Amino acid sequence: MTNDALIAISARRYGVIVATLNTKDFDLIRKFYSFMLFGVTRTV
Repeated sequence: MTNDALIAISARRYGVIVATLNTKDFDLIRKFYSFMLFGVTRTV
């Protein structure tokens, strides 16, 4: 979770979008810190 928070902070600072399979943790972080998030799905 700490690494995810650092990614979110960096993304907001540099104005980039976080693209991740791990939306659960990032959605929790977004309750406290606003940043752009794009949830992706794994395809086979």
